[in-house]
Amino acid sequence: MASQLLTGYFFLGASIGALLYCGYSLYMLNYASKWINRTDCEKLPPAFGLWKRFLYDSRYKNTTRQNYLLRSRQQSAHWENVLSVLNDGVILIDERGILQWANSSAHQLFNLHHSDVGRMLTALVRDPLFIRHVRNNSLEPFTLDIAQRQLQCSIQSIAHNLRVLLARDVTQDVAIQKMRRDFFANVSHELNTPLTVIIGHLELLNEEPISTQYPPIQHISDAVKRLQRLVDELTVLSQLESQPAAEKLDLIPVLPLLEELHRNFAVLQGHRRISVCCQEDVMVCAEEQTLYRVITNLVKNAMTYTTDTGQIQMSSHRHDDGKITIAIQDNGCGIAPEHIPRLTERFYRVDNSRSIHTGGCGLGLAIVAHALQRWGAFLAIESRQGQGSTFSCIFPPPI
Repeated sequence: MASQLLTGYFFLGASIGALLYCGYSLYMLNYASKWINRTDCEKLPPAFGLWKRFLYDSRYKNTTRQNYLLRSRQQSAHWENVLSVLNDGVILIDERGILQWANSSAHQLFNLHHSDVGRMLTALVRDPLFIRHVRNNSLEPFTLDIAQRQLQCSIQSIAHNLRVLLARDVTQDVAIQKMRRDFFANVSHELNTPLTVIIGHLELLNEEPISTQYPPIQHISDAVKRLQRLVDELTVLSQLESQPAAEKLDLIPVLPLLEELHRNFAVLQGHRRISVCCQEDVMVCAEEQTLYRVITNLVKNAMTYTTDTGQIQMSSHRHDDGKITIAIQDNGCGIAPEHIPRLTERFYRVDNSRSIHTGGCGLGLAIVAHALQRWGAFLAIESRQGQGSTFSCIFPPPI
């Protein structure tokens, strides 16, 4: 009987203890849910046992998360401030083309508003070329004409589902380039007529006996002819810049072209050795007369900077990816590395005194670079002082 009574008291005490612990747990659970989200209290509330450990771990993790979020917001605000002061427009879109963020320059260039975030960018900028590049995820740069502005744009992927669009206002640059082209075209046109008259009169004077008694006439004639070459090259360069390339380019065999040039330069080569190395089936897409001028300019340039006993090779070959290279290689004096990036600039000369002596105008390589650009090709230059130079015209695969 006594043992049954003790057992009853034990279970009664255990039940009361369990009820008290459950009540305490419910209280601590409710208190903890409120305390964890507080940021103004660093001291732990009165607790013991597992609840004390739980509150400590929860508060530590919560504080760490809040500090991380705070740092993230600060870094985000910092980069937004940096991007906001850029003159270039910066637009962030997702893989579907939905606008996520844009800096102030982009708002001005594309007439965007803060309320446009979350909308399709192609619905905000209704330009067919722009829509095509955004939808096709094209990485090729393109130019837009929007609200009397010309924007140079490019799209880059920066994450798995994010892309950034960069836009630069090049309206003023394009206007300056057009002004420069018009200036050179007008100057060359205006100089052409008086130069023709002067050359005509000088040719008449050269036929008279006075030309042998008055040597300066020959010097004047040489100077005028050099000026005429300059005007001719300015005219060619202006035409290349102002006129678009033909919609359908000629498919030109390279070997016959190089062989013809070899025959034409045979009279001028002197003791130089000019050779041709080319596969028979190599062809490029270009404009035939302009391509002839391009290779001629490169060969003349090689002859100018190669000694009378030097060697010049005209070659061509097809790469594994289908691209075609036409190269003019010489073993002349070579070019210093600091001059190579500027060789295709107008009137740039490595040696002014040598260029004047040889009759160079500083426009030959500029004509080459502009002509190649019209055909989707480019000029690559390799040179070492004292060893020679190689000028390579690299063409895309012929279509």
